[in-house]
Amino acid sequence: MVNVLMYVSKSVEIITKKGLKKGLKEFFFTVIIFIENKQPICINSRLLYVRHKLSNSAGVPSPYKLINIDPNDVNYLLSPRFEARRINEGTYIESGGWDKRYSDEKLYYTNDYEGIFQKPHLVHFDNYIFYESICRHFHKGLEWEQTKIYDWFVDNLDDQSIERYNSVEKIDQRLNWLDELYDEIEKCGYKKQSELKRKKLLGKPPEYNEIRINIGREGEIIFDDGRHRFMIAKALRLDSIPVRVLVRHKEWQKLRSEVAKADNPKELSEKAKKHLSHPDMKTVINFK
Repeated sequence: MVNVLMYVSKSVEIITKKGLKKGLKEFFFTVIIFIENKQPICINSRLLYVRHKLSNSAGVPSPYKLINIDPNDVNYLLSPRFEARRINEGTYIESGGWDKRYSDEKLYYTNDYEGIFQKPHLVHFDNYIFYESICRHFHKGLEWEQTKIYDWFVDNLDDQSIERYNSVEKIDQRLNWLDELYDEIEKCGYKKQSELKRKKLLGKPPEYNEIRINIGREGEIIFDDGRHRFMIAKALRLDSIPVRVLVRHKEWQKLRSEVAKADNPKELSEKAKKHLSHPDMKTVINFK
């Protein structure tokens, strides 16, 4: 309550100095942050959207709006993933150097279990053993038992936190399921979660379970989570899959806002013009 009163007092001060509109905006922004901290996460993503609306008047990302990307254009994954470090609800805007911190380290499955990085780093798919093993299995015909990822799972059976792969039986079952998923997507195409007959999660739309990506300051599409489906889509060389954006870099969001405000391409900076064909930019173009 003390915090709310403090911000109300601050808002009154702003109203006095700069006018009613800006003061009320500050007040509502504060109230939303306060409510967010008191609500279950199923409500948080909606409140976060309203909060973004107040702070960014144009191009505000909708919590679960999907975009279509070419998985072959995605060269890096984020480790540790944002999904593992924050609420996996809605969409976020993050500043900082997370999109420019590269590493040549090899990653087997996920940093959650390997603990290689403390801060977010970008790992190239050439250095991602899980993806390499998937390609060797499906493209070269290697048995799963001959792949590096199988050996790594077996070597880490003592780590019970790797729930899906913490016994030989589970390893075999999971990889058999991966074979089935590969065949299904190859034959029937990649389907949205809303098209699949699966049990719905309480308080969450089907889009919650879509593959999650992040977008860097220059529009770089960076993989975050949904690894089994994404690796298969990439291995199958599909040219388009639906994804949801978990995190956008603050500088990228500024470009989206610039484009969303423009009535004509001539109003845009040269930097914004270069990104008009970006899949995340198409959703905010509203030229007259």
